[in-house]
Amino acid sequence: MANLRSDAVVPDHKIMLLPFEDADEAHFVCAAANSSPFLLGVHFYSIAIQQDPHIFQNVRVLCFDPTNPTHLRLSELSRKAHAISAGESMENLGEVEREVDECAANLWGLTAEELEAVRRSLKE
Repeated sequence: MANLRSDAVVPDHKIMLLPFEDADEAHFVCAAANSSPFLLGVHFYSIAIQQDPHIFQNVRVLCFDPTNPTHLRLSELSRKAHAISAGESMENLGEVEREVDECAANLWGLTAEELEAVRRSLKE
């Protein structure tokens, strides 16, 4: 029988638990995974109500590089989005989401036109 701490987190087949070296890396992945390019990739291969942890095996996010300005900016934007959802004015969230998408497009080598096509596809 397993001996679990009272604060232990045990993921099941619907919850993702990813290991990170530090908060910057975690926020980088969080921003990338909430970007329109990533979400479109997930949309095309998974069932909307069943997005299992294997999505990171099928929609790739680069390893965090603390010397890469785009990676650092995505991490910073994730922190901003979390602060907004914790109580700041929600009117700023759209601006943060737009910048996340732009940084993510840079991450995956998408042009502005391609990013706009991604956004349109998600609205359909």
